[in-house]
Amino acid sequence: MPGLDGLGAALRLDTVPRDAYEPASPDAVLLRLTQHRRYRTIAQKAATRALLTQPPGSGLMVSMPTGSGKSLLFPIAANFGRETEPGACAIVITPTVALALDHERTLSALPGL
Repeated sequence: MPGLDGLGAALRLDTVPRDAYEPASPDAVLLRLTQHRRYRTIAQKAATRALLTQPPGSGLMVSMPTGSGKSLLFPIAANFGRETEPGACAIVITPTVALALDHERTLSALPGL
């Protein structure tokens, strides 16, 4: 059919995974408190540093794009809090039940939490 040249190639599913963000190099906190070997984004690394250097008793709100690594922050907070103060907890507000259940599954897999 005229005009349909290349339509098959255009409709073919591309299954090659892509990273939308530039990864950031790891630091001692990431390597000690998680099983990850690099930060997903520079923003994730900056948020982790903000989390670990905030004054005791303060709160942290992080606004990052979808897929940039916000979900890594609460396990780091929980693990770091337990190292510095036994029985410490982290409060996480999630926008969906599915995400909350995913976070629960992630935390239950971590030893000591």
